[in-house]
Amino acid sequence: MAKEKSSDNSLGRNEILRGFDSFKNIFDDHTAVSSESFILYYQFKNSNNTDNKSPSVKAGFIVSKKKVRKAFNRIKLKRYLRELYRHNKPAAIPDHELKLLISFSEFAIAGYLKSKKQDIKSLHPEFKSLTEKITLSK
Repeated sequence: MAKEKSSDNSLGRNEILRGFDSFKNIFDDHTAVSSESFILYYQFKNSNNTDNKSPSVKAGFIVSKKKVRKAFNRIKLKRYLRELYRHNKPAAIPDHELKLLISFSEFAIAGYLKSKKQDIKSLHPEFKSLTEKITLSK
């Protein structure tokens, strides 16, 4: 029996931040929240766009080459971040556009590189609480 895809848990291409300028704009003017395992940089903007097709929440995923030298480890960590985000998306805020950059903290990266067995399900509550902080701060 095939599982039905839930549109709520999907992560479309138009929901992902792309391009150097998008990332630079957020780094230039951002607010950050962090926990033991994550750092979230975010930016709220008033949305004058009445087009309902473009999402009001966009996310980018960062794993530094300076901290994680091997490409396959960086790719795996970004996959973990995308999966966490996909299951714990922040709620959209009417008339505002939310842009997020999500990264693991140095502590989490060191733990991953040392153990090589990351249990992603154990990180869901921590990530969920961070995304709730973002929506509550607005």
